[in-house]
Amino acid sequence: MGRRERDLHERISMTRPAPALRAYPGGRRSLPRHDDAAVEHPDARPVICPDCPTLRHPLLQRLLVAAADGRCALPCVALEARQPIPTSWLHGHVAAIVRRGILVRHRTDAQGRVTAIDAAGSGCLVPLGSMGDMQGALGLEDPAATGDADRSVGYAASDSRVCLIPTAVLSTVLARDEGARAYLWLAAQTLERVERTAQARARTTADARLAALLATLSDTLWPLRPRDVIPGEILQRDLGALAALRTESVCRSLQSLAAQGAIERTEEGTRILDRALLDGL
Repeated sequence: MGRRERDLHERISMTRPAPALRAYPGGRRSLPRHDDAAVEHPDARPVICPDCPTLRHPLLQRLLVAAADGRCALPCVALEARQPIPTSWLHGHVAAIVRRGILVRHRTDAQGRVTAIDAAGSGCLVPLGSMGDMQGALGLEDPAATGDADRSVGYAASDSRVCLIPTAVLSTVLARDEGARAYLWLAAQTLERVERTAQARARTTADARLAALLATLSDTLWPLRPRDVIPGEILQRDLGALAALRTESVCRSLQSLAAQGAIERTEEGTRILDRALLDGL
């Protein structure tokens, strides 16, 4: 245990031992199937668990003592292997920390298309919800907040245990640290750009892939002022690199989208004329 962890343990008195795996009804020391009742009652949560990943992150350490009674403010929940992440987690929680196991996260867009985004193991922070949810948690005004229709959920690849970060708790902690709040917001914008580009790249046809990429660039290139023109400085070879397409395929798809009335080529660059058509491809 490092000096930081020892100092934290000295400041917070342990009220009871916190075994790494609680014995659940039935005598089997294993993970229960999740339902709403599986979230441990606050009175049952220890002040801090010896293997808590937040001990390695100074900002997250503050979440441990955010509750008024000094107990850990993060409800701990278990998932069995292959079990979906409950959509109920999206209400009132902005992220989760994986204690053990592996979570595979995906996003489902407004048309119901599902794209696998990443896999997170022990110690990883897993965002929940959308950019709009993050905006509310951080208390920052962002007129370009996108992705409200894209809900980030997924499933457990193995028996897993995670600690949920309540939106209210994160907001309280960040209200006392403007620097951390601003940095986290910039990180969230970066994550949004990367994930939406990954979603575009997962489309099955060149036209659909390029359409999704153009929509993503329109929403995320200028986070404070969205535009419907993709500047000419982004060349066809740049679009191809981002969408994992050959330059020749990009050229054909641009011509196809223009013929459908979705875009037009101008001196400024590529102007989006029919956003709904782009989103629907």
